[in-house]
Amino acid sequence: ALPISDGRWIVGASADGTAQLWEVVTGKVVPLAGHKGQVPFAAFSPSGELVITTGLDRSVLVWESKSGRLKSRIVGHPGPILMAHFSKDGQRLLTFSSDMSARLWEVSTGQQLLHIQGHRGPIYAAALSPDGTRLATVGWEGTVRQWSIRDGAPMSIFGADGNGLGLSLGGQ
Repeated sequence: ALPISDGRWIVGASADGTAQLWEVVTGKVVPLAGHKGQVPFAAFSPSGELVITTGLDRSVLVWESKSGRLKSRIVGHPGPILMAHFSKDGQRLLTFSSDMSARLWEVSTGQQLLHIQGHRGPIYAAALSPDGTRLATVGWEGTVRQWSIRDGAPMSIFGADGNGLGLSLGGQ
């Protein structure tokens, strides 16, 4: 599914190293070009004011959604960034990578707040809890791990069969 913001804009990622914003009513296309290599993921912030794109070039680009202007570049993963998720308030960004780590960033400054490592293979899914106190990661080796955002300490580890696991942290 393509992410949609306020019913007026759709964003899509592409293997050609770009992403595109489409205005639904007019058909206007705003290209988002800045990655060096494939862009596997794009998403709107909860407010719809920002768009993020992740790249196999090991960066996350933060864009203004209305203008398509590049606002900032977040770097720090040594491996390709597969996906990212905004916190509920849009202030933080959770990234995860084939480098077996997940990281939490301050969106406004690009400052890394937390570095999580413990999987024995790439991380292919991650989620933040709605209350912002925990995160969970799923690794290719078949474990689901829950972590404290306060200090990065592991809270629990669960075994899982297969690689097709989805992930959602609920509750307040």
